Amino acid sequence: MIAANSKLGYYKVGNQYFESKIEALIAGTNANCHPTWHFNDQIWKSQNWTQEPETDILELYRIRARQIREQYDYIIMYYSGGSDSQTMLDAFIESGSFIDEIVTVWSRKHDNKFELSPSVTDARNIEAEFEFTTRPGLDRIKLLSPNTKITYTDVSDAVVENFKKFDGEEWLANTTEHLNPQMVTRWSTTRDIGNKKTLDRGIRTAALFGIDKPRVCIRDGKFSTYFIDVVVNPYRGGFNDVQYTNLETVLFYWAPDMPEIVIKQSHMIKKWFELNPRFKPLLTWPKNDWASRNAYETITRTIVYPNWDISNFQVLKTTSCVYCEWDDWFFKLYDKTRIYDNWAKGVEHVKNNIDPKYLQYLFGRKLQGFVGMITDHFALE
Repeated sequence: MIAANSKLGYYKVGNQYFESKIEALIAGTNANCHPTWHFNDQIWKSQNWTQEPETDILELYRIRARQIREQYDYIIMYYSGGSDSQTMLDAFIESGSFIDEIVTVWSRKHDNKFELSPSVTDARNIEAEFEFTTRPGLDRIKLLSPNTKITYTDVSDAVVENFKKFDGEEWLANTTEHLNPQMVTRWSTTRDIGNKKTLDRGIRTAALFGIDKPRVCIRDGKFSTYFIDVVVNPYRGGFNDVQYTNLETVLFYWAPDMPEIVIKQSHMIKKWFELNPRFKPLLTWPKNDWASRNAYETITRTIVYPNWDISNFQVLKTTSCVYCEWDDWFFKLYDKTRIYDNWAKGVEHVKNNIDPKYLQYLFGRKLQGFVGMITDHFALE
């Protein structure tokens, strides 16, 4: 089951409330009632989005780091060394806010065939990020914060074992958005014995994620920002043990505790595109193609993360939330096995029980994922 956390959003179908998007879409299909996604609506609606905060963005990040440090007894930061997590880490270090534990998650055991070449940025080469980006970042952490615990987690076996346990679509109860095998399992903070020992102390613990860059678009001729559920949902930690009520998933950037960050970032992006109008078509609403999304990601990370080194290695975004490039090893090694069949039954259950208008297909054939649901648009002008 997925632990309750209102800051991560919820769905509403008529008078029913759901934390799971999948459950909401099934209920909406059965009742012929369109689900709506709600993500800290009152907080965002109460802000003046047309006014850019005067505080420097890096100082806002440092303030946010201190805020989180004051709110929690133990902070577990999930870290890849990418632009989101690196900027978050720097904010903690620069503000003098101690990080108790760094966790970095990979699937090296089964996905050990990667190209150690900075020119190969295909999403299938995700494990190269550890060598080029994460490992140097971890070495730096050891120097700057030697008392921070560093935990390397390989989820390869956990992915396989989890699909051994089920004989059908029951595994869907442990995910809200992504259906690809690894993401269902990836973000559990109660799987390892070390995590449980920490949580058994009863102290208030944060599982901290660097989510995410703002979604800025041009709608009806005006710059505006919106939030989308596809970004938030994967980090709920489907296999988290809900008995640990002292564990909370925390988003560093998309935080209702400090809305100034997203507003400031949005205005920084707006200014950049005003100065570079030839790139404005990337912001046209609606637009959700893969190429535009990757271009937007590349551009905006250099805007909202001023200290990010653009030469750092990062692979491209994945193209599917079902047949994900990160999971090539699973599809190749376990095809035509009971483990694969158990996973496939869940995918078929989604296709058979959810209205096709809520589903996206790649080239009209393979299920790609769910249609994203968004909040209101917040005009920046």
